[in-house]
Amino acid sequence: MHTARKKEKVKWRVATLNVNSIAQKAESVRKLCLDNNIDVCALQETRAFPEPDPFLDSEYSVAKMCPPQMERGTLGIAMLIKKPLLWGVLPYSTYNDLWVLVSNKTTSVIFVCVYVPCCDNLMALRVKNGILTKLNKLSKRSNQAPVVLMGDFNQPPTNVTTWFHQRKVNLLWVPHKGDAITHKGSSQSKGSTLDYILVPEKGVHYEQAIVHMGRNETLSDHFFVCASLWLKKESEPAPERPRVNREKVLEDFSAREWMLQGNRIPVVKEYKYLGVVIRNDLNRSRMIEARILAATSVLNQIQYLLMNPSIPASLRVRILKVKWIPVLLYGVQVWGGVKEDDARVQRLVNRALSMILQGWSEKSVSTMALLLELGLEPIHVTALIRRMDMFLSGRYTSAMLRSLIDSRKAFSTTQQTFIKTTERVSGSFVTMMKEFDLGDEAVDRDLEAREHARLNNRSKNQEREFVWKYYNDEHVLDMAVYTWLRMLSEDKTLSLKEYIFQGCVRNHCYMDAWYQHPELGRGFQVMMRIRVGASVRTDEERMCPAT
Repeated sequence: MHTARKKEKVKWRVATLNVNSIAQKAESVRKLCLDNNIDVCALQETRAFPEPDPFLDSEYSVAKMCPPQMERGTLGIAMLIKKPLLWGVLPYSTYNDLWVLVSNKTTSVIFVCVYVPCCDNLMALRVKNGILTKLNKLSKRSNQAPVVLMGDFNQPPTNVTTWFHQRKVNLLWVPHKGDAITHKGSSQSKGSTLDYILVPEKGVHYEQAIVHMGRNETLSDHFFVCASLWLKKESEPAPERPRVNREKVLEDFSAREWMLQGNRIPVVKEYKYLGVVIRNDLNRSRMIEARILAATSVLNQIQYLLMNPSIPASLRVRILKVKWIPVLLYGVQVWGGVKEDDARVQRLVNRALSMILQGWSEKSVSTMALLLELGLEPIHVTALIRRMDMFLSGRYTSAMLRSLIDSRKAFSTTQQTFIKTTERVSGSFVTMMKEFDLGDEAVDRDLEAREHARLNNRSKNQEREFVWKYYNDEHVLDMAVYTWLRMLSEDKTLSLKEYIFQGCVRNHCYMDAWYQHPELGRGFQVMMRIRVGASVRTDEERMCPAT
């Protein structure tokens, strides 16, 4: 028997900053935290704290780990905790990872300030292995408080999360709003993302982190990263109810023999389908991270080709379509079609298109205007088409999918399975038919009956059965067009409006001239940036295209 509890969400404001010596910067850091209403702030490379403690009479308490003599890879770390929160440093803290248990009236969280040294690969691996060991030990405890990692990891977030996933620890990176970088880099580099926040896969909700670029230029060469986290708090216990022991059920299934055509089929915890590793927890996020990691590796290999203005832009886009996008969307029939998940993949596509448009520059451009100019559709539309194609033809091409579809009403689970997710994302098809009048007479009658039943509280949600009954191949394209139109209408940027009103959608004659005169590539590149509303320097506008 398990005692279920009702949950409510509690908000925490957290931040991280590589301060590059706290000396004479304590007041600036304090104001930065107060301006952003920060509850817990992780600081790295603090060096030795001045005496007396600069935060002694402030709104924050300080937990710190500063060695008496700074050694290679140990530059001092600290954590600011807003008063009157209760806190305590856990005994397994080191000079590279400070573990602090912070509690308010309703919830407790373990915040970890992390500094992974960049000068020593062996030391960096030792720090990550130490964190991994502690996370594994904590996961075995009952009613364990969630663990949030914040700091300077000196590695891209996808590398770190993948490293932990490969060792059976599931952590999610809190993405930065606008894909902002957190480290300015040297004069030769464009900056990178080294500072970020990692949260557990379950129990913690978050919104995109905000990177305060330009507001702490005098503090450090790193930027201040802050985010809001929501944790579930426990309230009054609900009546006891029986729960199924999922692990015991899986053990029972493992002991049974499953036969197909006279051969025994083993029960496994994971398998590959369309190149995607599918585990028994049906975690889409892990599948998406794997595709992003593989596509990023390929993108790094072709980035100089994408930035070459002597190659016509349409030809570079064709290379992306043929050689790179298939790597990124491999297995999208399984994990794609959910708008929030597809947006993560779209960010990487935007980065590739930005290389074609403006080289190393990362200035923001309207995604929709860029897609229209270069002749690409949004990733969400492509993923939706492929998922729905499998939804319609799966029962005829796969015995496994046919068995799942036929038994969908006889089996219930709280997991987001392929069929449940497909039913959910296709529910908007009903709304589309109402708005665009795409249905036939029989469909219209069913729509009217469904609306009438809903108004009389006799039906809560009939979209799923409606899709099973009427959806066919002819509707896939209609659904894709509707989705694209809705995404265009949601883009309120001025550059997209100007792009459409000026007739740029149908006028791409300069692309043909680019093939005939590749020596004018830089001029055509500037012309393309002007068309989509990207910023162009004055000297570039006046410069002869042939120079």
